[in-house]
Amino acid sequence: MKIHKILFLVLITFQLNAQNSKIEGEWLLEQITENNIAKSIGQIVKFDATGGLFIQDRPFGTWKSDSKKSLTMEAKKIGGTYKITALNKKELELTLENKVLYFSKINREQVNKNNEESGLIGTWEFQIEGDNLRNIIEFKTPDDISFVEMDDSYKGKNSGAWIFKPKSKKLIIIGQIKKLRGVNEVISISANEIDLKNNNITYILKKVEQNKNKVERLTFTGEDFYTDDGEFKYEEDSSKLPWNDYYEMYLSLKNAAKFIYLYDLLEENTNTFETKTLEALVSTNIEDETFNIDNIFKGYDRKNLHKDQEFPENKFEAFTPLYPCTANTFRVLGEEEIKVPAGIFQCLVVEAVDDFDTQLKVYMIKDQPGVIAKVISDRPGTFGHYAIYQLKEIITK
Repeated sequence: MKIHKILFLVLITFQLNAQNSKIEGEWLLEQITENNIAKSIGQIVKFDATGGLFIQDRPFGTWKSDSKKSLTMEAKKIGGTYKITALNKKELELTLENKVLYFSKINREQVNKNNEESGLIGTWEFQIEGDNLRNIIEFKTPDDISFVEMDDSYKGKNSGAWIFKPKSKKLIIIGQIKKLRGVNEVISISANEIDLKNNNITYILKKVEQNKNKVERLTFTGEDFYTDDGEFKYEEDSSKLPWNDYYEMYLSLKNAAKFIYLYDLLEENTNTFETKTLEALVSTNIEDETFNIDNIFKGYDRKNLHKDQEFPENKFEAFTPLYPCTANTFRVLGEEEIKVPAGIFQCLVVEAVDDFDTQLKVYMIKDQPGVIAKVISDRPGTFGHYAIYQLKEIITK
């Protein structure tokens, strides 16, 4: 008799585990309908074999299924004992009074294949009417997303995941991705444009052309300029600079009105460059034979100052020999002919360390004292940046 009881308990346990095994794994919670009002969700829910409930890989509660007919979840917002109204290899539907949860099973191999063939991979930009923020989203393989929203004074970054469902024409965006989060209806996809509808709002995403700038990370540090005893190694390099004659610089600049630069700022999350045009005004005083050039190598010019901010005066002095750059810890690498939008120039190449450990690579035009052809500015770290300044045009008086 005891043997029969043991066999019976084993059979019941096997049946429960078999039922649980159909629910175990990763599911996409696509939609919740409550009081006949549907809301797109787009979250990955994992029913762990040990009874743990995870959302976006984070512990969210517990679950158990004591029969084929019900599933209990101990969790915020979606907690309760639900009736299992649909369950197969592809879908799970749970009902609790006037609330229905719709899940679809996640097949990682199939997701990766669908994403690869979607036509979405790349970097896209969109804007919303009445909103000045630029929104840049990059779809990567197999399922990563980088998202940036920014204007002149703000930049927000987020990341997430994505799933493309070709049969239903749906794009599910997972994570803290504003505006497009959740289930998107794919209206159309082309090489240069994606049209999506999310919560009855249509978004038009335009392909971002990749900037052809080569990213040359600067790997030196301030320590490289000093001996172990703290002595500066490159005292003699000042004499190698082409701009040691102040009067010669004045003669070179007296007919210049301004220098136009292209300013390319790398957005590392999406591996794209944001391009602006900066104007460095040049002023000369004939009577005093003095001059001044705006230092735009901080990423702004007089046109895009914040309110109540004055553009800093940039005086040429002996301790700023890289004028108009302000760095004074530098070394000369040698000469190089480079091509920038303004033309081809023979330059002296200098490496320097500026404020906040910013690394600079400066290209000084040899036969035009005071004119910089190019600057690479690289500041490592969480609040760092990578930027390229290139001379576009010299405007004369």
